[in-house]
Amino acid sequence: MEGEQPILSGGKQITNWELEPTGLFSAQLDTNSPGNIRELFINNKRVIRSMHPNQEYLQVSKAGEDGRTNFQFEPNDIFKVKTPNELELIFLYDWSISRINVKSIDWNENKLTTVDWVGAKVLDFFHMTNWEKQPRYFLENALEFVDSPSEWFYDLDDKKIYYYPKKGETTSNIEAVIPSTSQLIKITGNRQNREKVKNISFEGITFEYSNWQIPNNGYCGIQACMFDNRSEQQDGWNKIPAAIEVDLASNCFFNNCIIRHTGGSGIWFREETENCIIRNSHLYDISGNGINIGEGKDRLVQNDP
Repeated sequence: MEGEQPILSGGKQITNWELEPTGLFSAQLDTNSPGNIRELFINNKRVIRSMHPNQEYLQVSKAGEDGRTNFQFEPNDIFKVKTPNELELIFLYDWSISRINVKSIDWNENKLTTVDWVGAKVLDFFHMTNWEKQPRYFLENALEFVDSPSEWFYDLDDKKIYYYPKKGETTSNIEAVIPSTSQLIKITGNRQNREKVKNISFEGITFEYSNWQIPNNGYCGIQACMFDNRSEQQDGWNKIPAAIEVDLASNCFFNNCIIRHTGGSGIWFREETENCIIRNSHLYDISGNGINIGEGKDRLVQNDP
């Protein structure tokens, strides 16, 4: 109806906050909650997954012999945490990043080891010190890192969220949302006979809150939200999915829409789309690309990418 602003949301509200003795807020989630929660939104704003350091980054002291799976850190750069194997390493390259779980930390040797290679395997130059002798990194996802307002941590085993409130926030006056679905809209024609879906229009709709679970062995970026798929297929670059994906479609329109708060990309016009338009729309707080046009190398046509 005129004047209404419809919202299509993949979010799930959290309302059962309690005050911990430490001053943190905590909320017990149910068993149907998504896997490893990677985004939390408080009062319509993305808040900070627990990280160390809080500002800037750390620098590798010395890369391991293989230049891929371990490195030395400076004494006192990384303080001890209860569950180091739940940490996530964010490793900064010249134009891309890798996100990969930590396998172990030896605080006697000041050595961090990851569960798999850091950097894309399909390209040899992604070894740790190719661009910087002491490359930059930071760590996420430990309760001990929740030491500043707006930081939070999710305990995957206990399915419990911890949040460090800002001044004035109470357990009853915050509106907390976690994304509970990976995709909001999928438009696809008939792949069997290659018939396209046509003439679908979206006007004045807000699309919000989607998640994306990175692969178990890590996200190792290459470029443009394409990443290493960790298989023997050398050309098999994967691409971060989008909240809205359009395939085999013609004359589909998004006008005066909002796309926001996504765990992956915003919207993707992919396989054999034509005359599909997004106009007068606002895309923000997008974890991947805003708009993707075209395909990667993951679809084969007559056995060729």
